[in-house]
Amino acid sequence: MVLTAHWIDDEWKLQKRIINFFPISAHRGESIGQALEKCLRDWGIEKVFAITIDNASSNNVAVDYLRKKLVHLKACIANGKYIHMRCVAHIINKIVQEGVKDTSISVNRVRGVVRYIRASPSRLSKFNHRAEEEMVGTKAHLCLDVPTRWNSTYMMLNVAEKSECVFEAYVHDDHNFFLDLSAGYGVPTCDDWENVRRVTKVLEPFHELTLKYKKYWGDSKVMNLLIYLAVIFDPRRKINFLAFGVNLLFPTIADDIIRMVNRESYYLFDEYSTIVEGNHHMNVEVESNFPTRAPSSSENEIDKVKPKIGLVMQQYMKKKQRVGLESKSELDRYLGEDCENNSDSFDLLLWWKVNGPRFPIVAQMARDVLSVPISTVASKSVFCNAPTPETVAGVELEVLPNIIYQIKNFESFVSTFTAF
Repeated sequence: MVLTAHWIDDEWKLQKRIINFFPISAHRGESIGQALEKCLRDWGIEKVFAITIDNASSNNVAVDYLRKKLVHLKACIANGKYIHMRCVAHIINKIVQEGVKDTSISVNRVRGVVRYIRASPSRLSKFNHRAEEEMVGTKAHLCLDVPTRWNSTYMMLNVAEKSECVFEAYVHDDHNFFLDLSAGYGVPTCDDWENVRRVTKVLEPFHELTLKYKKYWGDSKVMNLLIYLAVIFDPRRKINFLAFGVNLLFPTIADDIIRMVNRESYYLFDEYSTIVEGNHHMNVEVESNFPTRAPSSSENEIDKVKPKIGLVMQQYMKKKQRVGLESKSELDRYLGEDCENNSDSFDLLLWWKVNGPRFPIVAQMARDVLSVPISTVASKSVFCNAPTPETVAGVELEVLPNIIYQIKNFESFVSTFTAF
């Protein structure tokens, strides 16, 4: 298991570091949770906002285990309500697998004919000659997929199905074609080609993607609301853009979702208000130990009327002086301002660095929300479903974690160093 920490630093730069790479001996959820807990404890990490992890049932147990520990230590926000971010790459991979699992025989037959043609330059030459005769309306060349990479399967099928008539004509040029393939899955039939056409549509249709998206993320009980909140914390988008997008995806329940997001944003804001103001109380107490600081004129005014207004009013006035406005009005003020113009040069984190002093509480919320990754894997691995090998190039599993840990952190160090 690889554990990577993501955060936005004081200069509003997005940072990430691999903090551990270790084998998991038992894949039970509680064992995974305990391994994560130990790693956080070893690094002295006291606050966790969210954990991005795939949707395996054992991982759900692991997150629940860790949530209880963090809530007990008061080390998370909103009692861990937002702590489980489901990996979007894993969700997409599940979508693709569901789309092709019922047509695996047809896919295997097409894979077989493509492999047969590409196995010999003379066969490929005959095939290309036939394609010219049949006037196939594509210049794309046959490509063989990696079965565990579903995006490559899509590319293979997308090209092959356009050459269906060429495969049928090729039988007359190569008498071994039918015999060799019959020893395996066989030659694709008309039904197989129809299935393949359906598969290629399943791998890219917006309608199917929306249905699967709703299945895995669309339920408010399953989807992490940070996905919505991240849109609000983009000053080019905010709530109006979110409402527009939600109406496109879920027109029948859009109003309910927006009301829920509004409610949760203020709930989260109230909790951050308490945290930010608590930190400010601590800073004020430290500063009060230095007698060289002269009181401001407003503080003198408060002291003059102290006997008249009483302790409660005094605390309210000092709170208003520190925060500037009542707690909720800061979020209202941010949301009420006009959206920024959208341009290619817009730097979201730079905007928050410049405008953070105007919205100190909202800025802290944005810093935490915008640092949460929605995927645990690189984009090129989204469609990958390959099993993890016991050894890699002869390197034993026990030795591999330390090697990769050192390499990955060296890459992190180099990327950080070159940034300066």
